[in-house]
This record gives sequence, structure tokens and C-alpha cells, in this order.
Amino acid sequence: VAADLVWSPGRGQLRVGFQHVAAQRRVPATAEGPGIVTGSYTLWNAAWLQPWRYGASQGQWFARLDNLTNELAYASTSILTQTLGVNAPPLPARSLRVGLQASF
Repeated sequence: VAADLVWSPGRGQLRVGFQHVAAQRRVPATAEGPGIVTGSYTLWNAAWLQPWRYGASQGQWFARLDNLTNELAYASTSILTQTLGVNAPPLPARSLRVGLQASF
């Protein structure tokens, strides 16, 4: 389940959302034994987007915060989770990305 709230004051845009993934307990057995079960998790995200235009060029500045609560989560659909088991890498931790997207 995922949802985003979007607020557009003027030209900019603020987005706040979440993605909830249920626990995966129905996993196939492997040659080494039972499959790896993953727990449920909810990831919260926020972003600010500011469009711009300069002559024929246009684009947007953005700042994006992912996994705001720094939740430890594992993707049940990842081949690494099923092959590496308890040594599998988790999904990315809290992060901030700031950038510029342009077309010209």
C-alpha cells in the first residue's frame, strides 16, 4: 500500500508519502532449507520540487528525503534476500538527495 499527499503552493510542490509492505511468510523452500521470511515495514518519504525556466531551457530543483524514520527493511522480492538470508543487505537507510533536472 502506498500513498502520497501533494501540496502545490504557487509554482513549487511539496510531496509527503509512505509505502507499507506486509510481511512475507509464504516463501518457497530452497535446497539449503526453508526460504527466508521478511517482516513488514513502512517507509516515509518527503520531497520539494521547484520548477524553473530560462530561455528555451526548463527543469526543476529538488530535495528528497527517503526513509525518514530510518526503518530497517528487507525486500522480499530481492534475489539477495533469498540467497544470502541473514547476510542480505537491507534497503537503503535515511537519505537526502538534492539535485537539478534540466532539459535544453
